[in-house]
Amino acid sequence: MTIRMALFDIRHPVVVNCPAYDEENGGGIVLHYLVDRLRAIGVEAYAYPMTKTADNGPMRGLRTLVRRRRQMRRFCTNSAMDVPLAPAAILERSIAVYPEIISGNPLGAPHVVRWLLHKRGHLRPSTTFTPNELTFYFNKAFIEGDDTVDRDNQLRLRWIRDDLYFDQGRRDRRGSCRMIRKAAKFGAPDIPAGDDAIRIDGLSHAEIADIFNRTDVFYCHDPYTMYLYYAARCGCLPIVVPTAGVGVEQWRPDEEERWGMAYGVENADWARRTRPLMMERVQRERDTENAMVERFARKLAAAFN
Repeated sequence: MTIRMALFDIRHPVVVNCPAYDEENGGGIVLHYLVDRLRAIGVEAYAYPMTKTADNGPMRGLRTLVRRRRQMRRFCTNSAMDVPLAPAAILERSIAVYPEIISGNPLGAPHVVRWLLHKRGHLRPSTTFTPNELTFYFNKAFIEGDDTVDRDNQLRLRWIRDDLYFDQGRRDRRGSCRMIRKAAKFGAPDIPAGDDAIRIDGLSHAEIADIFNRTDVFYCHDPYTMYLYYAARCGCLPIVVPTAGVGVEQWRPDEEERWGMAYGVENADWARRTRPLMMERVQRERDTENAMVERFARKLAAAFN
């Protein structure tokens, strides 16, 4: 895909600091998807590999150059998305977009955008931020108690794999499956003794979709993963194993964001009843996300032109 006729007058290229594509890394996927969506509306946007070290200034030195070239060679994308790599020469005039896990401004860009894909400091408490960043957030829960972020700056994107995750109508469902994923970040996973649920961590999307269509219940220890929605799409009831000290309204403050998902087994019936509402909501949200991307582009133009 090539960049379409520009719809937004952003005078600087947008460079999104991304890890290599990994179908198990939901945060990495949405960073790639942001590049794809921006290019689809005419914005000059690129990806640039994340560094494993927390550089806080322009990249200098032979060792840094060698490391970066190695990362560029190893960097991979998904062919279904338009995610080209940024030429190093444009970094000095770019708008860099970083997730909340990256400290400072390692690309040395003159303009910095922070996209909160989780609460500040939750996954990496030592992360530091730069002054005068333009901040956006993925989920309202991620800015709870943070008055520094404009509530109008929500940017929620989801690359939904409709090609794999759908209800196949199988009548021989039985048993359950379980995913641990990032549970350690929310406390030790509470797995019942003698648990016989199928463990799906590390499996491919195709394998997980098949299991979601063969089982009745999906126990998930990661409270924010997209796999909750994927399970519901396949007709498998997603049950979030509650995080200690976190109530259902703290988990997802908006009731609509809880539709089709049970926070604890006691909410299973409610999740089943609201599953159709979840399906309708996600369809509506696709239009909403398009509007969010366009608003994101307009705000970048207003802030940095």
